[in-house]
Amino acid sequence: MRGMLVKDFRLLLMQKQFFVVIVAVSVFMIASGQNTSFIVTYCTAMGMFFSVSSIAYDEFENGYAFLFTLPVSRRGYVAEKYLFGILCTGITWLLSVVCCGIYEQIVRPASDPAEQVLITAISGLVLFVPLAVMIPFRLKFGADRGRIVMMIVTALLFGLIFLVAKAADSFPVLKQAVRAVNGLSGPALSGVAFVFAVLAMGISAFVSIHIVEKKQF
Repeated sequence: MRGMLVKDFRLLLMQKQFFVVIVAVSVFMIASGQNTSFIVTYCTAMGMFFSVSSIAYDEFENGYAFLFTLPVSRRGYVAEKYLFGILCTGITWLLSVVCCGIYEQIVRPASDPAEQVLITAISGLVLFVPLAVMIPFRLKFGADRGRIVMMIVTALLFGLIFLVAKAADSFPVLKQAVRAVNGLSGPALSGVAFVFAVLAMGISAFVSIHIVEKKQF
């Protein structure tokens, strides 16, 4: 697994233009007065998307057939992809929180840093859910078809959320559930987000291992 991590991080270091674009867009958003919590979410999402894109590099020119001639098990490969995704997402979240936190304290010293960290922590944890969804789809369908399937799934999820929001007015149980979530304190909400992210990643890893073990290369 360590060798695979080194490979992916070396690939990460080769994408300097990718990070220059992220920094440039973040600076532009700060200059335009965009909320720093949104900027943290944006940077974290970019780190997440890059970690998933590493799967496409492994597929290139029948790369899987070569990778599995090395001392890398299929379970180990899947575990490394999840670890790499967690590290990329977590590192980009931490760096963006530190930079945006320094900016907030310089420009708005009266703002509460603990509250800002809590808000960005919740948004960062929520982003592990799309990571958990994207990895098995990429492993199953590949880069091109996986992207199309993900667009369809995303559209269906937004449609489902819209229907649930509309149905909440008609069903008292759903309305009470929404009120209960809205009434949670910041630490409690972050705890719920953490548990949900861990469950999503655990289920996703189980599915991904099954996909890779059954796949023919």
